[in-house]
Amino acid sequence: MNKILIAGLGNPGKQYKNTPHNIGFEVLDRLLEAFENGGGAIKETHAREAAVWELSTENTKLILVKPLLYMNLSGIPVSRVAKSHEIDESNSLWIVHDDVDLDAGVIKVKKGGRSAGHKGVENIIKALGKNDFWRFRAGIRPADSPAKRPPGFMEEFVTKKLLGEDLKTMRKSADVCAEMVLESLENGIRNKKRILGV
Repeated sequence: MNKILIAGLGNPGKQYKNTPHNIGFEVLDRLLEAFENGGGAIKETHAREAAVWELSTENTKLILVKPLLYMNLSGIPVSRVAKSHEIDESNSLWIVHDDVDLDAGVIKVKKGGRSAGHKGVENIIKALGKNDFWRFRAGIRPADSPAKRPPGFMEEFVTKKLLGEDLKTMRKSADVCAEMVLESLENGIRNKKRILGV
């Protein structure tokens, strides 16, 4: 049976809910809801390092992971869960994360590449020793982001709670990103881009 590990990145703790950095967690929540509504049996395991859900579709075993060691240590639980489930094929590892280089409301699916400064992705690359996994990149760059961002601007932004229209945009992005994951599971994964409202 084919196996796919999907990790949604974020920071653990209620204080990080509704922050841009946690859109990976939001997408995973929507995937779990979709699978639960589909009536599939889900095995859930919680440990200090990660929350893991396992389920099987018609011909694929899915392992959904939320790393729980904070964003910049995401590689530790992702690599350990991948190893324990013998996930070694690059097409079998999908990472869902925020991306400050994409405008809020833009979602891109891409394979490989560097971390572009994303500490979670950077740590996963370091832990795995490779970067050829698939990424679902959900844009979070605010419309009022300065062209030349001052030091610490984005670090503060990504962990600041969103409100109003900004929160609505993030939630809609999570909805669309989850739909793109489900489409990729059904039809095969490939490079693609989607923009909210377009």
